[in-house]
Amino acid sequence: MSESPLDALRTISDGSNYIMALSSIHRNIKPDEIEEFFNIVFGHLQDSVAEDIGMRTLQTIARVLQLKSFREVFIEKQYIHALPYNQKNLNDGVLDVLYVLVTHAPQAFDQEAADGFARAIVRNPRKSLIILSIYATYFDQLENPWPLLDDLIQGQRRFSVDACAKEYCLLLAYLVTEHLGFRRGRSKQAFDCVAQNLESDSEEVVIAAYSALASIVSVEQNVIIPFREVRSHLAYRYPDQDVHPFQDAVLDFLLVAPLNWDDLANPKFLSTLLELAKTEAKASLVLCRLAEDVKVAQALVDSPRWLKRELPTSKDTLRLFLVVFKHLPMRPIIARKEEFISFLRRVNAYADEPDHSLLCTIIRRINLDKELVSQLSKSGFIAEYLGNADDFKTDNAAYSAILFTDTICKDFYTKELIPMCETVCQIIQSGGDNQPAAIKLATDMCRHAKCVRKFQELKLNTYLKNRISKMKNRGHIRKLIGLIEGLEE
Repeated sequence: MSESPLDALRTISDGSNYIMALSSIHRNIKPDEIEEFFNIVFGHLQDSVAEDIGMRTLQTIARVLQLKSFREVFIEKQYIHALPYNQKNLNDGVLDVLYVLVTHAPQAFDQEAADGFARAIVRNPRKSLIILSIYATYFDQLENPWPLLDDLIQGQRRFSVDACAKEYCLLLAYLVTEHLGFRRGRSKQAFDCVAQNLESDSEEVVIAAYSALASIVSVEQNVIIPFREVRSHLAYRYPDQDVHPFQDAVLDFLLVAPLNWDDLANPKFLSTLLELAKTEAKASLVLCRLAEDVKVAQALVDSPRWLKRELPTSKDTLRLFLVVFKHLPMRPIIARKEEFISFLRRVNAYADEPDHSLLCTIIRRINLDKELVSQLSKSGFIAEYLGNADDFKTDNAAYSAILFTDTICKDFYTKELIPMCETVCQIIQSGGDNQPAAIKLATDMCRHAKCVRKFQELKLNTYLKNRISKMKNRGHIRKLIGLIEGLEE
């Protein structure tokens, strides 16, 4: 009777012979011997064995599992439960076997196997995470992936070490964003696990954590934002250096994070953002997003020095102002701030045609009073605004100037109305789309005696009398003629 290749494996008393037999068993073993092979080697592993014997045994198991038929026997007989999870010195060998299984047969992992695997994590979290990463790719194909994947949640402290914390955060983000089932079942827990890594001493880990958190909140908004860490990292810079290592990562997160924090309008937090916004457009965008909340808008109005800054450009400051200005209760407050008129003049100085139109809208949306109109005039803003309209030489800019002037002249007189009388006459006499609006403006300007006298000087009434038969809105024109000639009140 020929000797079986398994005979040399039945005892480990002679370690060198045993190891030599292991080295060739994968080539010599027959399919009908594989179950006996597993029974023999796992019998040895039930007791503590020398590390070299144990590791070579596990390496051989991993090698024979490369064959599908052998692997099927291993899975059917549940030998995965017999792996020596409790022998610390064999941990890497156990993980090698599990790596082969997760690559070719992830369905082999049940609750008992997951419990054993959990004990292996602390000894080699990085290698364990690789196994979990591969397993995660099969999420949608597995009947019950939770036993093993819950090790990601329950083992948060074990994975939150420098060796693999970065990969851990990104794996959780991948599962939440790419697998609906995981998102529904574990997204909040995953967010909290990742957020714990914001306390890491490693800059690389903290930055990866913010990236992962940003991915998670893009699909799950019902989370609690770690505001203390966010505020601390945003303000942090290297001692004696103007370098903010976490700035970009935090700002990227704030651009997508849910705005449900109790401390959203924290003055120090907003002050940090405003300081960063002097040079970082991303910080300005974050401020615009936060200012959608009325509490933040109120805080910005209460400390309006930012209106005098470029954040980091005047256009960015205008954008932030418009977000604050959308809150109706903020309008009368911000319009009375000392910085308001300086802000208007700065915007007007660089304004393109759309900005010019926006300035008109701003003036029309606030409740003007005599004092504010007087300040607008004395500062030069009214003259500068109307001068810009002339420089643009477009119908749209002229129309903005008409609306702007009409808003003021209905209740107030300023010296800038007199040169505007000439502009109005030119618009009326040139015809075009703005003629009806100019006629209405001239009518409203006639509330002021100085404007009436200017129209008389320009002989606007004579022009209108001569042209009325060829013009539309004759009723409005007759009224304007009467006002200029003193025939109407």
